[in-house]
Amino acid sequence: QHGEDTEAGLRDQIRFILKALGKSG
Repeated sequence: QHGEDTEAGLRDQIRFILKALGKSG
């Protein structure tokens, strides 16, 4: 379960980064 939680957090961070990059680009 802990691994799943970490994976979800990483996915959320990646999505946020991608959004930031898209806005920046």
